[in-house]
Amino acid sequence: MALGQDLSSKIFYLTACGTDEASGIYQACLENGLYRQLGFLRQDCASYLAFSEDHSLLYVALEGKQKGGLASYAIQPDGSLKKLDELLTPGMGYCHLAVVPGGRFVYVANYSDGFLMRFSVDNGKILNYEIIDRHTGHGPYVGRQETPHVHYTILTPDKKYLCTVDLGIDRIDAYPLNADGTVD
Repeated sequence: MALGQDLSSKIFYLTACGTDEASGIYQACLENGLYRQLGFLRQDCASYLAFSEDHSLLYVALEGKQKGGLASYAIQPDGSLKKLDELLTPGMGYCHLAVVPGGRFVYVANYSDGFLMRFSVDNGKILNYEIIDRHTGHGPYVGRQETPHVHYTILTPDKKYLCTVDLGIDRIDAYPLNADGTVD
């Protein structure tokens, strides 16, 4: 599919999380203020998205019912996606993710199980994973969310910290980011 001169800079990606035929990653653009679907790639449980630093890779959190994980895609010159890798892990409810500078690690918040996961990656190849922090305790609001729910992870604008937000225990953590992309 040939894209207009300025169209490639207007491409964006949306996910539909599920396991039916409409579940996956949609490639789209806005043309004259109207949504136009450019492509679709089937991917079960596709949830949140994050780009590599140079926008050549797209990482997708997988929010499965029994297992979750991470998938990676190469972004082609026309904006289409080519699947590179997928790794399913224990736990479910993967959501927000953050790619560290240099692209060696992708951190993913796990809402259902209350932990922060780190995936080691190399040019889109997912090498391994480890749980970095498992939150414990409960929040002050009985009847709302009383167990850990790590829902969000993001790098600070200066890229010195990786922050998480836990909606279940009402806590924000800031992990110092080391030069190699690991956290303390």
